[in-house]
Amino acid sequence: MNSSPAMFTDLPVVIQPIISNGLITGVVISILLERFVRWRAYEIENI
Repeated sequence: MNSSPAMFTDLPVVIQPIISNGLITGVVISILLERFVRWRAYEIENI
């Protein structure tokens, strides 16, 4: 949210609004993490 829009001028016009919006970027990252990270490996098993 604090990044300058000038940073994204080299990207294609279709991708610029998606990457420059922090909310959309965060949602996409969280969806990808939920989909591809095996969270069971990080759970602590109770005895």
